Amino acid sequence: MLDELSPRHRRGGLLAVAGAAALACALIVGPLLSTAIGADPSDSADPSAELSPSPSPTPVPGPVIAYSKNLLRSGDYVHQFTRYQCVGASLQIMRNIIRSYNNRGPYLQTRLWRMAHATSLYRADGGADPFGWTTATGLAGHGRYVLVAAPTMNEAIHAAVVGMAITGRPAGLLVWHGLHAWVLTGFETTADPRAGDDFQVATVRIADPLWPARSAHGHRVYRPGTRLWSSHLRLNFTPYHDPRLDPRIEGKFVAIVPLPDGAPLPDGAWSPVTTPSPTASPSPSPTATPSPSPSPTPSPTPTDAPATVSEPSASPTEAPTAGP
Repeated sequence: MLDELSPRHRRGGLLAVAGAAALACALIVGPLLSTAIGADPSDSADPSAELSPSPSPTPVPGPVIAYSKNLLRSGDYVHQFTRYQCVGASLQIMRNIIRSYNNRGPYLQTRLWRMAHATSLYRADGGADPFGWTTATGLAGHGRYVLVAAPTMNEAIHAAVVGMAITGRPAGLLVWHGLHAWVLTGFETTADPRAGDDFQVATVRIADPLWPARSAHGHRVYRPGTRLWSSHLRLNFTPYHDPRLDPRIEGKFVAIVPLPDGAPLPDGAWSPVTTPSPTASPSPSPTATPSPSPSPTPSPTPTDAPATVSEPSASPTEAPTAGP
């Protein structure tokens, strides 16, 4: 008769039986569960599937820069000295770029502002309007400029860039619905603007007379020579608006564009009636019409005995009396 098993041995046997049962369940149920759920895509039999990278997105090509111009030099910039002299300061920056030497003093800026203010059509607000700015460029000796009022921003910038490329002189922009003036000092295009109209403007460079202020009228003030893309330019170069509602500029994008002498006006352009030269030439004096010479009088036939002519007696000339 066999001896009765101890409690310890009975527990060990039960654990062995339970382990065997669990192993059998795993072997039977595991494949069935994997089939029901679906295999992990990473468990592919092809090892090359894990090594192939995911396709990268196709980059969007940007504009190819083929022509660029930057007119602003060190020392050309000058800030506006009063709140109303943004046009005067813009004229002074344009003058410094055009001339070979700089003048950044307040006296010249005040003179230029007064010149633009005096020739403006609307002067009630104390500043200068686009018409006065355009006229003052010629009076200041900057060369020929015209006012371009275009229905779109691209058309106004296009005209300004063409004028700058041909003349080598800066242009002007009326920004913030006409509240402020900028100087357009440079640009980058996809083709040479002098060769034709088939080009796009990628970036522009500007000089804001309000610098070093940080902001004004809810807009950011940029450092002189800042390079702006069209999205940033569109936030600032907005359609002109003021209470006068002048149909020539109201609701349009206004630029002050340089033109060579004799070039035709662009579409939507306004030019001063007369652009006087820095040195006025004297008007020619009228040529006197010569009077007709009288016909000669026939001389009388001399007689044989000429009449005796008495000689006048020489009377003494009275000497002038000396003054006191």
